[in-house]
Amino acid sequence: MLVTIFKITDGVIIIVDRIHSIDFMKGISIFIVVYFHTMLFDGNQINRLNIWLLLFPRFVIPFFFIASGFFLGINIKKRLNYTKYFKGYILKLVKVFVVWYFIYLIYDCVVNLLLAIHMGLEIKSEIARYFLSIPKLGVLYYGMGNTSYHLWFLTALIWSMIILFLFIKLKKLHLLLVISLLLNIIGLFGQTYSGIFHLPLDTRDALFFGLFYTTLGCYIAFNFEKVKQLIAKVKAKTIIYLFILATILQAAESVITRIWLDGTKGGMGYYLSTIPLTVFLFLLLIKNKNFGHQSIISWIGKNAIGIYVAHMGFISIFNLALQFFDIEWLRKSLLFNFFLALVILILSYYFFVFFMKFGYKMIFMYRKMLSTGRVKLFGS
Repeated sequence: MLVTIFKITDGVIIIVDRIHSIDFMKGISIFIVVYFHTMLFDGNQINRLNIWLLLFPRFVIPFFFIASGFFLGINIKKRLNYTKYFKGYILKLVKVFVVWYFIYLIYDCVVNLLLAIHMGLEIKSEIARYFLSIPKLGVLYYGMGNTSYHLWFLTALIWSMIILFLFIKLKKLHLLLVISLLLNIIGLFGQTYSGIFHLPLDTRDALFFGLFYTTLGCYIAFNFEKVKQLIAKVKAKTIIYLFILATILQAAESVITRIWLDGTKGGMGYYLSTIPLTVFLFLLLIKNKNFGHQSIISWIGKNAIGIYVAHMGFISIFNLALQFFDIEWLRKSLLFNFFLALVILILSYYFFVFFMKFGYKMIFMYRKMLSTGRVKLFGS
């Protein structure tokens, strides 16, 4: 049974119907992310995975974007002071990115230091080389580092949400939907369509990728009653068949663009058929909103962001451990990689929870001590 919660926010009574199926899908999606990142972290695995990477339906990241835009739209729609809500929301995202970017910065520095000691290299020059390799201003938009390259999703989400909010304020959401769709299509030439024409840009970003899906999610939220009425007339089986059809179309599109047309100059983040694929999936989840309720997968889905930001660190640690003990041959086993991904997912969740509970408190205490002069930096 769906639980309806009444709460008062900004002086308005809000009725919140949790769509449990979205939590369930987030749980499935975050495991897919962890599994593929676990496999791809080892360069030797990439060739063995090429066929799976080529044919696997690429709905995971677009789904996270569309879900984020949808929930932003739902929250904005039900608040009088939605500007205040948005500021708090975007600030939380920025804090998560900044804190975890610096965590990975420190982690990579320590790893480079230990490797330099282990290999008998000159420590100062290795550390200097590491810091010179760190992206400068580009990190504010692309968000990528070394081990932290997956944080591109957070910066893409932040910038997408900022642009989306500006158009909501201007009451031009429909216009942004059209503009972002055109940008998404153009961005294909920096990705899988690079064999036709190569756009020399990294288009797996906010402008060409995240913006369209977050806008689409928000558009669905703003027209939620109409969408629910529309899908109520369609059987769930029909939407499933459409999803399967879109999956087949994407597999065909992948073969044509990546193999026949040699679209290997750009990334392989998304296709044109990713749009209907993600839309049909999202509509199916809305139609079956109680699916997965009270399951462990839904519980994982509710904590997807924490698992996402933390998992690359554990992947790196396990990869280094396998190299150190000379047991990398285990990576050839799909079963081992599945088990390893599951362990990493669990560790990532508990580490994130622990850090959110104690890590931020330690940072704020240290900042307070700095401001009161109780801690001196660099012997000053």
